[in-house]
Amino acid sequence: MLAPRNPAAGAARKRIALGALVAACLAFSAPDAGASSRRALAGPVAFAGRVTGLVRDKATGEELIGATVQVKGTAIGIATDVDGRFSLPSVPSGAQTLVVSYIGYRQQEVAVNVVDGGTVQVTVDLEPSSLQGDEVTVTAQVEGQVAAINQQIASNTISNVVSAARIQELPDVNAAESIGRVPGVSIQRSGGEGVPDPAWWTGVLLPALTADSLTRRVSSVLVWRNAVDRAGHFYAPPAGHPAAADFVRFREDPLILFEDELPNLYAFPRR
Repeated sequence: MLAPRNPAAGAARKRIALGALVAACLAFSAPDAGASSRRALAGPVAFAGRVTGLVRDKATGEELIGATVQVKGTAIGIATDVDGRFSLPSVPSGAQTLVVSYIGYRQQEVAVNVVDGGTVQVTVDLEPSSLQGDEVTVTAQVEGQVAAINQQIASNTISNVVSAARIQELPDVNAAESIGRVPGVSIQRSGGEGVPDPAWWTGVLLPALTADSLTRRVSSVLVWRNAVDRAGHFYAPPAGHPAAADFVRFREDPLILFEDELPNLYAFPRR
């Protein structure tokens, strides 16, 4: 015996079945949000290839070490190794231009067609270029220095002659410093206050200057001015100094010439 149907229960079962079907359809048709975001982050796929090659001297065939190879219009570049070879990875596919340069050679541009995932090999022969500088003017030595050199060459003994013009060109504060540049000449500096010996001028300095014929020809002594702004500092003995009388005897020696007794050493006869 069949129980009578319950209309309310049947309607409820239909509503449940319809809701499950709709949910299944929505679940099947909804896009994968994670996959979508991953595709957005990945972006378009870049196509690239590799360019390798050799850079040589066109005249000799010798490999050029350190030549620069760059893809024109990009930051992609490299220098050749010790064998003159290079390898550029990840070069955008398609028509590209390589700019090859090296110091002392003409820059060269090479067209290449890069295949996606492939390798292009090229050999670049650079031509040497000549470097042209500015005009250089060579001037002769001044007349005074030429005369000094001629006098030095014509001398019967070993001598060094420095012209007045040459001395003026040197960065020295005085002529004595310039003469110190001449081979065989040494400059000794000392203060008179450091020499208490009352006979130093004739007992020490004079014998050294007149020891033989050579020293008599080349020896010279420079005495600086006495310092007027520094008490007790002097080079030549002042009045009242224990060596003052000895300095006078040194001055009167026939082998000693002071500056006011010398001829004009910087004047040469014109020829």
